[in-house]
Amino acid sequence: MTRYFIPLLSLLILSPCGQSLLAAPVAYSGKVAINGLNVDGSVQMRFALRDDNGTVRWRNGADANASISIHVDRGHYVANLGGQGMNGLPSDLFLEHPQLYLQVKIKRPDTGEWLHLTPDQRIYSSPHALAADVAKLADYA
Repeated sequence: MTRYFIPLLSLLILSPCGQSLLAAPVAYSGKVAINGLNVDGSVQMRFALRDDNGTVRWRNGADANASISIHVDRGHYVANLGGQGMNGLPSDLFLEHPQLYLQVKIKRPDTGEWLHLTPDQRIYSSPHALAADVAKLADYA
């Protein structure tokens, strides 16, 4: 029985289902207003995760200039970080970097300029819970 356990566990970890679970997108919702007026409609946004030192550990596209179209309704939006056509989140991102901050930039619909929404938001429990599940699975292996 035990001789089948290790290969079966390896198959589960290496399967596409196991990989997609480890790199699951992280939902993030926010609100954006410019000069007190809620943004409405489809806007271009940029997302990046940085550490305490400001080093970018993940970004939504291939480079710092890549953006994604996000629908904003009366100032409110939801983005699936690592989904919606973005770069996937590395499976070990939250294990290796326990303190990450989300940096959000929006292309102003009125001027076309990029606006950095401040302050950068610290990523708390949900993604780290996923990392804890990965660590727990490693302990079993």
